[in-house]
Amino acid sequence: MKQTGSGRRHRALMKKIKAGIWGVIGVTAGICIIVNVAGMGKGSDTAVADTVQSEEQTAAETETAVRETTTAEKKKVDMKEMTEGRVVIKENILKDSPNYGYTGELDVKGLMLHSIGVAITSAQQQADVFGAPDFWDAGIHGFIDSETGVVLHTLPWTQVAWHCGYETGNGSYIGVEMCESDAGYYTDTFKFVVEDEEKAKEHCRTAYYSAVKLFAELCTRFNLDPLEDGVVISHSEGCEIGVATNHGDPESYWDAVDSGYTMDGFRKDVSDYMKLIKEEGWELNENVRK
Repeated sequence: MKQTGSGRRHRALMKKIKAGIWGVIGVTAGICIIVNVAGMGKGSDTAVADTVQSEEQTAAETETAVRETTTAEKKKVDMKEMTEGRVVIKENILKDSPNYGYTGELDVKGLMLHSIGVAITSAQQQADVFGAPDFWDAGIHGFIDSETGVVLHTLPWTQVAWHCGYETGNGSYIGVEMCESDAGYYTDTFKFVVEDEEKAKEHCRTAYYSAVKLFAELCTRFNLDPLEDGVVISHSEGCEIGVATNHGDPESYWDAVDSGYTMDGFRKDVSDYMKLIKEEGWELNENVRK
């Protein structure tokens, strides 16, 4: 059928109209896509941020849980050390030492804790040195072996021993030396350097808990309160209050080993063990009663 001029114009107009409609639709769709993409971007950013925050929170919670578990496990180990087994005290009086029977009676007002300042675990080795007939340098009431925890009772508890340098301290305090660890060494500046951390901490822990138990028995025997000022002290604290020479033990050793021990904690442990002795009705070690 032959189209007239007006028909062709009509068809051309309709094509333009249709093209315009689809153009509008295309633009609109494009805008929607852009809007949606932008919206998706924002949503994606938010989701990522939420995920990161959630992961960080989870990591923090995990770290806290691990720390709490580690602390709980340490408390279990500490409590086991506190409650399992009594301290073993062997009498090994150094009768050949110039300090034996020479220095007079001790008016026991407190207990002083030392660490020996050499990388040796053996209490017997130290006792052999202090027990020599020509060893006038120092005297001590007991050594604690850091390998076994055994205490060697080397001088009578009620006899003055020259262990802290000043007559005021020597005449008032029982002195006990903890042996240290051979998992390290001392420098020329008297700094302890750890070579085997696990072994060093084990030696430190063994001596520490034997000291706790020994001091608890001694405090019980002499009716001393370890939490009272000036009763249970370190050599370092003795220097601070003017009854001992300028030494840093045992805190300097504890810090070098990264043990976490403090004298405040030690005094509390001694007090807690005294309560355990009373609650369990334990008799004091015969070598504490002598």
